[in-house]
Amino acid sequence: MNFLIFLSGKGIFKKLNQLLSVFNSKFEYNYSIERSVHKEAFELFFKDLRPLSTSYQLIRVGSYNDGGYLIPNDLEGIKYCISPGVGKTINFEADLLERFNIQSFLADPTVERPDNLKAGIDFESMGISYVQDFQEIKAMESQELKLSNMCTLKDFMSFKIPDTEADLILQMDIENAEYLALLSSSIKTLSRFRIMIIEFHSIPKIFNEIYFEQVVSPLFKKLNRIFYPAHVHANNVAKPLKFFKYKIPHSLEITFHNRSRVSSRNEPVFKPIRDELDSPCDPTKPEVFLDLNLFS
Repeated sequence: MNFLIFLSGKGIFKKLNQLLSVFNSKFEYNYSIERSVHKEAFELFFKDLRPLSTSYQLIRVGSYNDGGYLIPNDLEGIKYCISPGVGKTINFEADLLERFNIQSFLADPTVERPDNLKAGIDFESMGISYVQDFQEIKAMESQELKLSNMCTLKDFMSFKIPDTEADLILQMDIENAEYLALLSSSIKTLSRFRIMIIEFHSIPKIFNEIYFEQVVSPLFKKLNRIFYPAHVHANNVAKPLKFFKYKIPHSLEITFHNRSRVSSRNEPVFKPIRDELDSPCDPTKPEVFLDLNLFS
C-alpha cells in the first residue's frame, strides 16, 4: 500500500521517514513522505497550459463522451493518425476515417484486437515506451499480467509510415507511460505531428519535486517549443483532489497544435478554458470542471 504526502518544509523528512520505516515494517505498509514541488513552479505549470485561440476553430471528433476530443479544424493534407492506447473505444479513429479519410495505426497491449476493424484502421498488440524492450502489462479485461513487446514512438512510426511523411496526428492515452515516452522522443519526431491529443494521468502525483524537475518540467518545456495548447479538458474518471488552494483533476486531456501552423499575423491569444463542445468522458459521473484559478 502506497501513501504519498506532499510537504514543502525542510529538515523533518529524514526523521519522519525513519519513524515511518518502523511503522511500515510492523504493519507491512509502505508509507513515505516526499517533498512537493514549490508552489510557484506548480502555478506556472498550469498558467503555461492556458489554451490559445487562433483562426483555426475547434471541432469535436469522435463520440460525445469517451473517445471524443476537441481539435483545431486544421486537418487538410493529413493522411495518418498514430494512436497508442486503444482502451474500449476507437470512435475517434473511426470518425477521422469516415469524415476526413485519415487512416489510423493503433497500438495497445492491454486489449484484444477490436472486432471488425475497417480498412484504414490498423492494430498492433504493442506498447509505446521510452525503450524497446519487453514489459509486464496488465490486461484491461482480465487484469492479468502478460509479457508485451514495447517500442518507442519513433520506432512505431517508422514501422508503419515513411519517415518522410509529416503532418500527422497523435492521439495518446497510455496510462502514465506518456511522460517518459514523450520526453524520450526527439524534437524531430514530435515536430512531425500537426496535432497531438495527449491524456496525462495521475496529475496530483506528478508534483513530487524530483519527478516534476526531472521529467514533467523538461517534457512540457520541450512540448512548448513545438506546440501551443489549443484545448484542455479534465477527465471525470475521479473526483479532483485539493493541492495548495486548488482543485486538481485526476487526469487532463490536452490538445496541442503545432506552432508552425500559426503565422506571425495570427498570433494566438488566450481563450476561455471551457468550451461549449466539451462533455464528460463518463456520462454516468458528474463533470469535473477545471479550477479556473489554476489558469489565471
